[in-house]
Amino acid sequence: MKLYSQEALILGGIYGVLDTPFAYMKFEYITDFLFIAFVVFIFMLLFNRVPKFVSYIQSNYPIASYYLAAIGWVPYFLILIFFIIILMSFVSEYIAENIATIMFSLQGVDLILMGLSLLAAFGRKKLR
Repeated sequence: MKLYSQEALILGGIYGVLDTPFAYMKFEYITDFLFIAFVVFIFMLLFNRVPKFVSYIQSNYPIASYYLAAIGWVPYFLILIFFIIILMSFVSEYIAENIATIMFSLQGVDLILMGLSLLAAFGRKKLR
């Protein structure tokens, strides 16, 4: 079994770049479709099938794939945080009452983490 970590990070970066503007513009149907496509492509990676567009971007655009991989961890992190908040809402009544506010604040965290990741990747690229 091959480890597709670079492809998974590039896929996360593509999802983050495509989903963030639509999430801020409140296009729920588009963001839902992108999330479902993201999950389908993750399962493809789990079964050792790399989506063609990911391998195409990785082979033909190495600089773009470097930066996409740099921000690719953010969607996975936010999905993990989402599930942790949902589980905590069963324990804490405060979180259960304010879950919409907490989820909305995750969008701001998304932009901050992506910006910091891009700055770190840019810094690493310039120091080489």
